[in-house]
Amino acid sequence: AIFEIKEELAALDAEINSAGGETGGWTMLEHQVFVRLFHSFSMKATPKFYATLQDRLPAMSEADLVDHVRWTADYEARQAKRRLLLARWRERRNDLAQQEVEARAEQLAQQAEQQRQAEERERKAQAQRRRKVTEWRAAREEEEQRLAAERRLDEEANARLERELQRRRQQQQREAAE
Repeated sequence: AIFEIKEELAALDAEINSAGGETGGWTMLEHQVFVRLFHSFSMKATPKFYATLQDRLPAMSEADLVDHVRWTADYEARQAKRRLLLARWRERRNDLAQQEVEARAEQLAQQAEQQRQAEERERKAQAQRRRKVTEWRAAREEEEQRLAAERRLDEEANARLERELQRRRQQQQREAAE
């Protein structure tokens, strides 16, 4: 749409140039005299306006003056159309800029959300690792306690067995001594 508006503006500028440019084919001085006088008559082409203009620009025929009034009306209409096109172009450009800002904001929001989700996943993974390490330590501690208990039981059993053996030896020695 913005390129279409630019094309319309270019076509309108070409049309303005082919219709006589900014002065309608008149010299700048002649056109300035015309414009000042036309404005002083509130942009109304009255018989008095034509008479005054004829006095100021005696080299121009009445037909030239009438044509220039008609050209001025066309030129003003083209300028009004040009202003509207420029306003549409600016509006469209601003809309596109706003869309770009919104798209960038959305992109940043998505990136922030992805970052938050990644951090959340990492936090959960760390918590999972800590939990597994804690479970492993607890299992190791439990295993160490079980092994220590087994060693104690073995030592106690060995000590009982040793005491039993010692008691039998002593008994055998007493029986042998008797």
